[in-house]
Amino acid sequence: MKLTKEQIGEMVRFSIVGVLITVIHYAVYWLLQLVINVNIA
Repeated sequence: MKLTKEQIGEMVRFSIVGVLITVIHYAVYWLLQLVINVNIA
């Protein structure tokens, strides 16, 4: 299977979006931990 330029671009975009969303989720979680009293129980 030969990848086209368009497919490579889609894979790169998919990877970048995945990393950005993961960073955003962890940042929001970390910020909320500073504001909200977090208990495991």
